[in-house]
Amino acid sequence: MDNNNSAEKVLGYFKKISSIPRGSGNEGEICEYIENFAKERNLSVYRDEHFNLIIKKPASADCGNDAKPVIIQGHLDMVCEKNADTEFDFKTQPLKLITEGDFIRASGTTLGADNGIALAYAMELMDGNYTHPPLEIVLTADEETGMTGALLLDTSSLSGKRLINIDEETEGNFVVSCAGGVKSLVRLPLIFEETPPELTEVTVSIKGLKGGHSGFAIKKQRANANILMGRVLNHLLGKIDFRLASLNGGLKDNAIPREAVAVLYVSPADFDKLAVLTREIAQIIKHEYEYEDPDISVEAAVSKEEASGKAISNAASSEKNASSNAQTVTAECLGRVISLLTVIPNGVYFYDDETAKSVQTSTNAGVMRTEGGELTIQNAVRSSVLSRKQLLHEKIKNLAKLSGGYENSFSDYPEWERAASSKIRDTFTSVYARMYGKKPEVSGVHAGLECGVFSKKIGSTDMIAFGPDIFGAHTPDEKMSLSSAKRMWEFLLAVLAELANLDT
Repeated sequence: MDNNNSAEKVLGYFKKISSIPRGSGNEGEICEYIENFAKERNLSVYRDEHFNLIIKKPASADCGNDAKPVIIQGHLDMVCEKNADTEFDFKTQPLKLITEGDFIRASGTTLGADNGIALAYAMELMDGNYTHPPLEIVLTADEETGMTGALLLDTSSLSGKRLINIDEETEGNFVVSCAGGVKSLVRLPLIFEETPPELTEVTVSIKGLKGGHSGFAIKKQRANANILMGRVLNHLLGKIDFRLASLNGGLKDNAIPREAVAVLYVSPADFDKLAVLTREIAQIIKHEYEYEDPDISVEAAVSKEEASGKAISNAASSEKNASSNAQTVTAECLGRVISLLTVIPNGVYFYDDETAKSVQTSTNAGVMRTEGGELTIQNAVRSSVLSRKQLLHEKIKNLAKLSGGYENSFSDYPEWERAASSKIRDTFTSVYARMYGKKPEVSGVHAGLECGVFSKKIGSTDMIAFGPDIFGAHTPDEKMSLSSAKRMWEFLLAVLAELANLDT
């Protein structure tokens, strides 16, 4: 088959996949679609109750007799993030794709190339006639929120001992190790009281941050909107009398939060002082992040009627507290909230070596909510060293206790250690050098890959991860290079042809 034509088919599958809602926890429809796609081609299909798929395709007719099965692995779900001004329902609506030159993106939302391109590659492998060893295509659910699908998958039917993961986002970089992780949810009980009726509702918002994947982008030292909100409130504390009604920020713990909002109650007599204090802390933050996050904005907004023409930083309309029934946290509780937000671990904690090029251990305070009488902060803790992952997790647990709260953890997944030798790594590097006339990069990644899970569940598996150029994953800025997606498809076919005749 002509590779140019097959690459176009891959992109066609990608566009079809993008029309099917597939956020984490909502993979039923995409699972059924690919399951039926495989069955229509008379392939062996196993589907479990968690929406995981294992699809087996026999070796091509021109494959060497001794070729062993190869596992092709990706995940069904995508991160669902959108801009604040974008009206979009990820559970029901198809993505609105836009092609601009060499790039494809979605309008105001994440694109889901992470990991939709793996699904598109897998579908064309199912449909096309290529040289390849026996294939075991493993597509898992709920990867983005803790690798739940991979952790629950029964792998006893898999016989392959070589695995190709298609979840890397830089062309020419082959990943051979990854971090393990755990989700840590800090819960701080809140004590509320009635708000004096003379106070007025004020919304303090932080926005304009770049965000990014909390594994890949954490080394960029970008600002975290939730952490910044703690700094803003701490800057106001003791300088004006304010009451806190709610705090909300971030959408996913695996994405650096780009926006956060606090609802406060303030005396109209303090509006001018609030404006001054907001500008002060905004200037401090913008100076600190002038290179990493130059577009940060910190705004305090009240209704135009209440402001009476007074200048509040970028004032916008909101409702006045019309009665004495509004509930805000007590002063003592406010102090504990601010203390927690100003000391909770966030960002890089350890690098792999003194060059500071590769992150070893980090955490991201990704989601902040006030609901059900509690403040919750959900953290994604990562490390390629198990003991340091556990150490950082313990710090968060103890901090929760000291703040008067508690902590729950879930989705604990393992790291993937680099192998001393690897035939599949050697194959990838030699094929790449032959096709493109240069050596690829071979590295670890500070993010969780399902390779870590499969390395423990299958054992003695030779693994590697690769993929095309994808930029801004886990943010509405996500885009994928079309030419790179085509090149990496052609590269995958070349690798499979090599593995089809490789002595084992």
